[in-house]
Amino acid sequence: MVAPKVSQWIGQKCFSAVHQRNLVYNTCWEDPRIDREALELTSDDSVLVITSAGCNALDYALQSPKNVFAVDMNPLQNALLELKIAAIKSIDFADFFQVFGRGHHPNWNALYHDSIRPELDPQYHDTWDRRADFFTGKSRRSSFYFRGTSGLFAWMINGYLNRSPGLRDSIEAILAAESVEQQHEIYDEHDINRRLWRKPLRWILRRDSTMAMLGVPRSQRNQLDQDFPGGVSGFIQDRIETVFKRIPLRDNYFWRVYLTGQYTPQCCPEYLKPDNFQKLKNGLGRPSSHPNGYGRRLSVEARATDLTLCIARSHGLALLAVPRAIGERMAEYRQSSLDEQPRSMAKRGTGCRLC
Repeated sequence: MVAPKVSQWIGQKCFSAVHQRNLVYNTCWEDPRIDREALELTSDDSVLVITSAGCNALDYALQSPKNVFAVDMNPLQNALLELKIAAIKSIDFADFFQVFGRGHHPNWNALYHDSIRPELDPQYHDTWDRRADFFTGKSRRSSFYFRGTSGLFAWMINGYLNRSPGLRDSIEAILAAESVEQQHEIYDEHDINRRLWRKPLRWILRRDSTMAMLGVPRSQRNQLDQDFPGGVSGFIQDRIETVFKRIPLRDNYFWRVYLTGQYTPQCCPEYLKPDNFQKLKNGLGRPSSHPNGYGRRLSVEARATDLTLCIARSHGLALLAVPRAIGERMAEYRQSSLDEQPRSMAKRGTGCRLC
């Protein structure tokens, strides 16, 4: 048996290796709708947010705050947001939805080189020049949402669903259900719990490498192993059963994109809706990403005290790259939550559509 300290060291090394060399998140899992209700952003607000896949930074920008500053310890996450911004500037909605809604475009190479690349910050040219196959749809992982480390895991799960007789049809039936009651009925009648949770899947979910692919650091896994019956695999099983049986899935784009590899026009993030795309294209509150933790426009001295909101979620590791002055500002928000200040993100809370 591997000693706990050695196991923890291995897990952390695995997590760091994955996050330093790969795109991890191809979509955001945190629900921005809850943020909109809790924060009530105004034109006076300057928001600091973890970039992740950029979906939520674009969502906050649609609320017309003064600034949206996106930071991330992983430069590839910022590169993805910059790619989306360049695409918003340079292509029409039909092409944009084909790329980021369907997850691929048959003419990606021409679209990228002729239209998107000229609008893209030059520091990200090489990043996307070398990843053309992410969007062509011609490889085995045919969707962008099967790319990156979390996307690779989603692709593997989809393969697992496709190889289990009838299981894919059952999942599609749940996604098409008209009500939570119908979802519950399908889940039980199709015996999805037994058919889904076989030993191979449980084994995969116990691996440090799997958790690293999904962006779960060892510290979070340890907490689940210690506090939840069945550990991390038991927690995921419980959450998936909750999602399938108790939460409406018709508009849950978080699960849809990983279970199918694409969004639909009726079930997608706000930035993928025609009217909102046009608002962003017209220049409404485009976010600014910052590859070095604070970046080219957010100077520590001039901007740290200008922030009115920090949306950090559970991304503690991502904040390692944030400069001290901004870290101190974020600590003020944490203290303000303890003092019951009305607009503290920590007090008012955020949500995740995983559970």
